Amino acid sequence: MVTQLDEPDQTSTAANSLVARLPRLSVITGLFALTWLIVVVLMIVRPGSTTDA
Repeated sequence: MVTQLDEPDQTSTAANSLVARLPRLSVITGLFALTWLIVVVLMIVRPGSTTDA
């Protein structure tokens, strides 16, 4: 059974809390992905390697 909210005031405080945290979570997720991208590139390039590979 699907229930619909008639008024926006009926949203729960937990939902409001989650919505308030989403921008911060997306920033943290983006920084984590960027960090892993840098790690992968450094693993492929291997700066300072003496094997000329």
